[in-house]
Amino acid sequence: MSGLTLSILSLLVTLSTWPAFGQEAQIHYTLCKLDKEVRTLRVEKDDDSGKCLTTYGKYGKDQNVGEAVNRSSCIDVLSRVRGTLEKAGWKCRDVQGAQVSDVKPEIR
Repeated sequence: MSGLTLSILSLLVTLSTWPAFGQEAQIHYTLCKLDKEVRTLRVEKDDDSGKCLTTYGKYGKDQNVGEAVNRSSCIDVLSRVRGTLEKAGWKCRDVQGAQVSDVKPEIR
């Protein structure tokens, strides 16, 4: 499978297993694409510290770009990074949930 296919598959599997935290909506996850490139943004809760983390992913590697006590602050960081990507021509969309039903290997 190509790296892009593996990244998207990993995203789908991860999203299907993430629980919601607190009384708020499910974990924020944003997928951005430009040609064949993919970037991911997500806000999740760090169980150890109780803080939220904003994570930016590219080339299959995640980088923590924000951390806060208030979830709204992490969402603000996600929104600013998303805005920067969109200004550069990336097409971004929020991902609400996903499920993997059938995976077939890519044949070359």
